Order: sequence, then structure tokens, then C-alpha cells
Amino acid sequence: MKYKKRITAMTVLKDGEALISETATLISIVDDGAGEYLSISQSSGSVVNAINIDAGEWIELRSSIDQMFAEMKKNEL
Repeated sequence: MKYKKRITAMTVLKDGEALISETATLISIVDDGAGEYLSISQSSGSVVNAINIDAGEWIELRSSIDQMFAEMKKNEL
């Protein structure tokens, strides 16, 4: 049987912060049997807050997020 290696998770955190930091963001590929999607989560103690993103919604979601950041930038003091 042949095996392959696959990256299924990545953590984004501030330089010098620990993996358990409340500001660490975990991005994971998840498959509950109906196809893969991304789960983006942050933990605060035993509470995990996550959003799940299907590949089909990513383009529109990313466009909307970029638009909102542009709005914020336009209104900076």
C-alpha cells in the first residue's frame, strides 16, 4: 500500500506567541463525509469559535471581506 503526506492544518499567530494563544488562528481542511471544507477557528480556554467555508463560497466571501477592509481603510482617521 502506498501512502502520501498531506497538509491539513495551518496555524497563524503573532511572532513569539504560543500555539495556545487566544489570538492563534487554526485553519483546517475538514471532511465530514459530504466533501471537504475549511474550518477557521480560535480558542479561548475550552471555548472554540469557528466558521466553516465551502470552496464554492470562498470567492464571494473573500471579495466581500476585501471590500469591507477597503471600507475600513477609507474611513481611517
